[in-house]
Amino acid sequence: MFSPAPWPGIGVPHDPAPFVMVGMMSCIGSIARAPIAVMLMVAEMTGSAVILVPAMIAVGIAYCIVSRAGQTIFASQVRQGRRRRRPVIRVGVMRTK
Repeated sequence: MFSPAPWPGIGVPHDPAPFVMVGMMSCIGSIARAPIAVMLMVAEMTGSAVILVPAMIAVGIAYCIVSRAGQTIFASQVRQGRRRRRPVIRVGVMRTK
C-alpha cells in the first residue's frame, strides 16, 4: 500500500476543507490584523485543534506580507468612505394652514 508520507496516516489529506480553512484564516487574520483571534474562532467553530499548527505557519507568513503594506482593511474602508460620501439633501415638509 502506497503512502505519501513515511508513516501511514500522516500526509496530505484528500479533502480540500483543511486547505480552505487555512487559506481563510490566513487571509482574514492578516488583513484584519487579528491572527490569533481568527485562529481561535475557526478552531472553536470547527471543533478541531488539529488545523492550528498549519494555520499558525500560514497566518504568520501572510501577516508578515500584509504588515509590510502598513495599512489595515479598516483604515482603507474609512478613507474610501470619505471619498464616497454624498451630500445630504434636505427635503422640506409641506405645511398646511
